Amino acid sequence: MQINMEIEMNDKISHNNEIVGEIEYQYIPKSTILYIDEIAIYGKNKRKGFGERKLWNLFSTYPNLRYIVGISTNNAIPFWKKIGSKLGEVKENSDCFFTLEKHSLFVYLRRKYENG
Repeated sequence: MQINMEIEMNDKISHNNEIVGEIEYQYIPKSTILYIDEIAIYGKNKRKGFGERKLWNLFSTYPNLRYIVGISTNNAIPFWKKIGSKLGEVKENSDCFFTLEKHSLFVYLRRKYENG
């Protein structure tokens, strides 16, 4: 009998030996779903693709992973929408559930880097 232990991670996001953000998530090994508690990119490092790359790195790190899910703050909804997430009901000044499929992020990144 195999018991799957949940992994809870608080991981720093770095670029050129500088910490540019952090991510907290939960994952059960060999699962197809990872739950994000929080992802944050700090100050001047926002809008430089660090969050997108970290999410792609998670899909690469866990081969069975197909979906990243979580609750988005109202301010982060445009980010999740931009990278191809499916959103729950979006209400003004309210958080909402999101689901990001591996394929959706792949398509977004491919288009982004093909277009420069």
